[in-house]
Amino acid sequence: MADVCTLGSLNLNDGSETFVGYGVDLGHRVTEFDEVRSYTGSIRQVDVHQSLVDVVIPMKVVGSTADALYDKLVTIKSACVAGGTLTWQASGEDVSQTFTVGCSPEPEVIHNEVYRLRNIALIELHLKRMP
Repeated sequence: MADVCTLGSLNLNDGSETFVGYGVDLGHRVTEFDEVRSYTGSIRQVDVHQSLVDVVIPMKVVGSTADALYDKLVTIKSACVAGGTLTWQASGEDVSQTFTVGCSPEPEVIHNEVYRLRNIALIELHLKRMP
């Protein structure tokens, strides 16, 4: 669990309306490259680069009313699209980690009975951060 989880100025774990769940994956760096045969006949690596890192944050968003829940989800979607700085500090750790997040896809919201009757949305943020 997280003590601190912010995206830009939006607190993703405020403890009253938004909660970060278990199973957070901050991702890891992956080096990508193409392999081609060189003029000497050996295999060479070309176009070596670090790709964007996938970050997955499961969340529960609670609203006092359906409109309040909708407004909170719109705010979270806007923060994902805008990107910014992701700050993460896990429970029991003294040091926080900071990542630069680019424009990421909007989270998918499942409109089930829990969403409609209890004003609770279970979502997963899939963010793209710089390596």
